[in-house]
Amino acid sequence: MLPFSELGPWPGKGHIAWRLPFHTSCIPKQLRQFFISIGFLTLLSAQIQAEPSSQELLDTVKGFYTWVQLYEKTISALEPKIINVPNSTRFYLDTTTQQLFINQFLSTGYFSSEFPLAVARYYTRYKNEFEALTQKEFDQYAQDGRGPMMEVEDMDIYFCAQEYEYTSDFINGLKIVKTSFSGDRAVATLESPYKWQTEFHFQRKNNRWLISGYCVYQ
Repeated sequence: MLPFSELGPWPGKGHIAWRLPFHTSCIPKQLRQFFISIGFLTLLSAQIQAEPSSQELLDTVKGFYTWVQLYEKTISALEPKIINVPNSTRFYLDTTTQQLFINQFLSTGYFSSEFPLAVARYYTRYKNEFEALTQKEFDQYAQDGRGPMMEVEDMDIYFCAQEYEYTSDFINGLKIVKTSFSGDRAVATLESPYKWQTEFHFQRKNNRWLISGYCVYQ
């Protein structure tokens, strides 16, 4: 039996070696070079496909923000809100439209199935907090003047800031300043043209990077 011969990188740590069941001297030189080239391109292609792309993350966020441009008023109308009880100093967080609110995000195709849990965690925390307030505390809030009780009352819930623009130029000006990848998970910090930053969390599903959480929805 003819000895096996190497085709491709020399074997070693982190390398893959191909072997043919005959000596390479039996193969014409041009054909040998062709096989080597094919092996190199296969390795290069596999490496490129395996490396996560920050641009994919950025494209996902920009797609989400382009959707916000079109439907912001419709979505915001469904956001859970604090309601004042008539003839009382009490208030509560109305979450009756929360699932409809979440469904709007999911319908875009830019969010993973984990995102609803992130939204629910945020509003459940405040709902429980308000329900635990005593009448005395409600009265005190009424006397002092109630300011924002949740972060979302004092900022845009999509851009996570007070200074933003629903324009294509503003969205196109967003850039990623920091990323980290771990398997099917990724975290990216985006910076706006105004230099404020927002953190996005991603989950890899069906060869796409989908948003699993961002801003206060983590």
